[in-house]
This record gives sequence, structure tokens and C-alpha cells, in this order.
Amino acid sequence: MKMGLWTMTMDNNLKLTDIIARALYEIDKDGHFIGNARSGYRGDGHGVKSTKDKVVEFVHRQCQAPNPDYTIQSYDENYETKLSEAQKVLDYFRYMKPTQNEFINTCIALSLQNTCSEKNIGYIVAMVPTYLKGKERDAFNEAHKNSDYVGVPGKRKNFFIKLIQKHHMQDHDSWIYTFCDRHRNLIKTWVTYDKHEAWEMKIGDCVDLDRFMRKHEINKYSDIRETFINRVKVIENKGPAS
Repeated sequence: MKMGLWTMTMDNNLKLTDIIARALYEIDKDGHFIGNARSGYRGDGHGVKSTKDKVVEFVHRQCQAPNPDYTIQSYDENYETKLSEAQKVLDYFRYMKPTQNEFINTCIALSLQNTCSEKNIGYIVAMVPTYLKGKERDAFNEAHKNSDYVGVPGKRKNFFIKLIQKHHMQDHDSWIYTFCDRHRNLIKTWVTYDKHEAWEMKIGDCVDLDRFMRKHEINKYSDIRETFINRVKVIENKGPAS
């Protein structure tokens, strides 16, 4: 006998699509995914419940109710969209090739099942931001697939380019800034924390830079050509394009 999310068997398994749909519901409600250290993510602050914790609370609350109903149809009128998106999350992992990443491989293995135990809810919930980041990465790579090298390594050059990404490298206490020119060629540079604070650049800002052309390199993950620069001097930050 099956009652929505909860399958009435000896091990009380949970249906994957309903767990993911609930995670999507919580993310929509909060405006973003909230992680915690136990699932490999960090929460936004003391006392903030993670998306995973909210999903677990929902499961426990419904399990104790007189007439449990775990289906997303019972609490979200937009259930069809979320169930469809939940299936896309599962398919994303089901068709993924095994990697050297233990977390990803665990998600792949779990996605090949229809249900999971409560102890694996953290993995199932964490599939959602991993999938969303994957979609964002794929869209970025598609937009810049024709990126070419710019400048001559070892020479200084002045460029007017736009900041499109900032990635904090916690282990190095620094940032990687990614820019693109009007031809969508990608230019990257390492930025110290002091410069990150001083520059106050925002995503979308168009900046006039003088920099040293360090090297040309093909990204080993995307096969996209990238130009690396250093000794950067900000001439003028003209802000976002009008």
C-alpha cells in the first residue's frame, strides 16, 4: 500500500520524485537553496534551517499526522511543474557517467532507484542545487563555446571588458574573476582579498583595465579557450552596460 511519499513497507522507503519536489518547493519559498555542513554545504547563518532539515521536518510531521499526505499535490497548486522538474533532476544523474567525486557517484547510484531511506534524504535534496548549477554551467559554456585567445602572452595590453563571474577560492583566500570582451572571449585573473575589497566590482560591470597577458589555456573541463591575465590595474569602472 502506497500513501504518497511514504511507502508502507518494512523499511519505510521514500519516493525520490516527491522528496525532490518538496526540496524544490522549499527552495522556491526561501528564494534559494540553504545548505548545511553535514551535506557538504554551509547554511546562511546561526539558527537558519537548511533545505534538507525542512524536508526532513515535513516528512516527520506528515508521518505523525492522523491522515498523512506526502504528495506535493496536497500543498502546492503548481505541483505539475515541480514534479516535472524533479524528474529532470533524477534524469540528470541517471544519465551521468561515474566520476572521481564520491558525492556525485552516490547521487548517481541513488538516482537509479525509485525510493530511498530517510538517511539518504541529504543526498537527494543536494541533487537539486547540483543539477541547477549544472544547468547554469552548461548555459554558460554554450554562450562562450567560441571563446578565443586574446593578446600576446608576456605583453601588456589595455582592454575594455565586462565582469561576468566571481568565484571565491576559500583554500587560497582569494577570488577568480572571469571577464568577457564584446566577442565573448573569456579572460580570467586571480584577485587577492584586498583587491577584491578595494575594487568593489559587481557582476555586469564594464571595466577599463591595463593588464599583463599571462597565458593562453584550454579549460580541461569545458574545452573552452581562456586567457589568463595578472598585474591588473583598474583604469575605470564604468558600471553596468546601459
